[in-house]
Order: sequence, then C-alpha cells, then structure tokens
Amino acid sequence: MIFSHFFRHNESRGKASAAGQGQPRHVSHREATAAGDAVELRNGAVPHSGRRSHDGTVNSEKQRDIPRDSIQTGAPFPPLEGSLVGVDILHFNDFHRKLNPSQDGRVGGAARLAGLAEKTRQEFPNSVLVSVGDVANGNGDPPYGCGAWDEGVRSFEPVVKIFNEMKVDLLELGNSEFKDPSNNYESLQKGLISKFRGEVLCGNVERGPAYPDEHALDGIKPYSIKQLQGMNVAFIGLVAQDMATRANPLMGFGLAVANLDETLNKLIPEVRAKGADAVIVMAHESFNGCVDIAGRVSGIDAILAGRDHKQSPEASEVKAPDGRTTLVTEAGSHGAFLGHMRLVLDSSTRSVLRVEDRLMPVDASAPIDPEVQAIVDAFNRNR
Repeated sequence: MIFSHFFRHNESRGKASAAGQGQPRHVSHREATAAGDAVELRNGAVPHSGRRSHDGTVNSEKQRDIPRDSIQTGAPFPPLEGSLVGVDILHFNDFHRKLNPSQDGRVGGAARLAGLAEKTRQEFPNSVLVSVGDVANGNGDPPYGCGAWDEGVRSFEPVVKIFNEMKVDLLELGNSEFKDPSNNYESLQKGLISKFRGEVLCGNVERGPAYPDEHALDGIKPYSIKQLQGMNVAFIGLVAQDMATRANPLMGFGLAVANLDETLNKLIPEVRAKGADAVIVMAHESFNGCVDIAGRVSGIDAILAGRDHKQSPEASEVKAPDGRTTLVTEAGSHGAFLGHMRLVLDSSTRSVLRVEDRLMPVDASAPIDPEVQAIVDAFNRNR
C-alpha cells in the first residue's frame, strides 16, 4: 500500500491576490540569521506538521510522528478515463551529498534513489524528475560534511555527475548552493551550473547593488515551462529569503533575495500569459512557510517544499485566495524518500482537476542503479 493523498481543485477561481509583502533582502557581510537548517531526523521518526483545513488553519490535534515504516510503495494512482491526462512529477530535496545508505544500510543511498527514480519513470515514461535544493554542501558524508570536498569548485562533486546520470530535469537552488561567495560564486558557476545538463531555477535571487560580477548568476532561470502530455506546466524556482545561517553567515553575500510572495505575484501572471495550464512552485523554503505562501498567493496548483527536511506523507491542502486548493508536499531529506506527484488535467478544458501525491521510501527494496553506484564507489575511494 502506498501512502498517498489527493485533492480536487475548487472550480471557482478568482483573480490573483494582492502583491506580497517586503523588500528584497540584501545579505551583508555581518549578517547571520538566528535560524539554521534542520538536521537529519533521529530514531526513524517522520514529523508531521499538521493538515491545513480549507480556511488555512492548522489542526493541531492531527500533529504526530509517523513511523518511517508506515510509508510504503505499492498501488499506483487511480486510472484516468475519458479526456483526463496525468502529468507525473518525481521530486526529492535536500540531498546534501548523502551518497551512501544510512541507519545500518536501511535508508537512502544515491544508487537506490536513482534506481527507484528509473523504475518509476519506466512505469510513468513521461514523468519529470526535479530536485528542490541543497544538493551537496552542508551535511553530506561522513556524517555531515566532506572536509575539503565541501569547498570550492569541488563542492558539488560527485553530485552533479550523479544528477546527470539520473537525468534530473530541473534543479532549484537551495541556500547551501550559495555557501561560497568567493571569486564571484565561482564554485556555483563552475562546479554546478556549467556542468548540470538540466535547467537550473531560482527566480528571486539577483545581483546586489554592490556586487562586482554581473555574470555571477548566469545560467539560472526564474522558471521553466514544459509541455507534458500535451499540457503546458510551469515550474517556478524560489529560495528562502533568510538565506544565511549561524554556521554559514556569508551564504548569499552580495546578492539581493526578493520576497517570495512578491516574486510569485510577478511570475505567475507571466507564465500564465505564456500559456501555462498548471503552475508548480519549487521552493527551498520550509514546509510551514510554503503552506503560508499557498494561503496568500493565487494561481498555484502545487508547491514542492524543502530546507527543513520534513516528510509530508499526507501533504497539506490550502485554500488559496482565488478559491483553488493548493497542495503542499515535501520529501524529507538525504535521499531517504522519492515523492511522486500527479497533476490530473482535463485535456478538453486544459484545467487542473486534482493533484495526487505519494511518498516512496528509498530503502533496501529499491533497485540499485549500477552507473550511479560506480560513481559513488569512485568518490568513496578517492576523497
């Protein structure tokens, strides 16, 4: 049995909500935020942040820890009939270069994650594979870092090679990708962006007024519109505005990080005007933060969250200002889970009818991708 969840969209849709709040945040040399990134879960527990009712309130009595073993793979989504089409999106976040299985070999591992993604893609051949930020720096192996491998242009090795082998289509930048501002973010440019074969997204980061290199953010797009199953699906990338952490106060130094609501209220009408039938937001922002955004911003069909490393087996349904229901979900961290979201659209009206989501554990039952395993083995030998 899979642990899945789906909702139907409200048919009444109003106009876009009012503009968000706040101004672009400039990360200064002195600044360090009080909040740091969450650490990996302990004791195999899966935190649940509570489900949102349609009025946007959290039902606190629903909050609980769900054992990891209660989330299982199995039955597919309900069959599609008539003019309905399904757009399948496979997602993971906060990989943090967690190459090898953890918890005595029971959980995760890059080769298993790649194998499960490939197996799912064979079953759903038109699916898209996306990563929602923090791919390498911060807390990889062993157990939360890689010494010299966490610095400079090598800081994304061998993750970018693994992602290319996995054929990851879209990569949203997390705050950890901006960890090293030296030499005009040379590590980000030469270590990740120039080598990654997919598209790199981040729509709310710009060069600050005092930043010297106008090419520091070359190769980063605010969004991508993909034609999937005959439907136009827009993916918008965002990173948390409070990018720096206590441990890394220079994350994002010299960059202007715009308010997420304001960015979405600008970009959603833009992608809709370009023919987007559905809008997915890839936000390296906390699960609860994304739930709040979904309740304030119109025009979003689903949000893929990240940063706080939460599993959301039941996801959250949030009533948006335009009357639609937006699904918010997150797939844990460190390659321990692979999320599978399905947008169900009516091809005759080109409208989203419902969103379905399941969370699949990456464990010993997952097939091992031999090419990715070879990359991991080589890295383990040479680092």
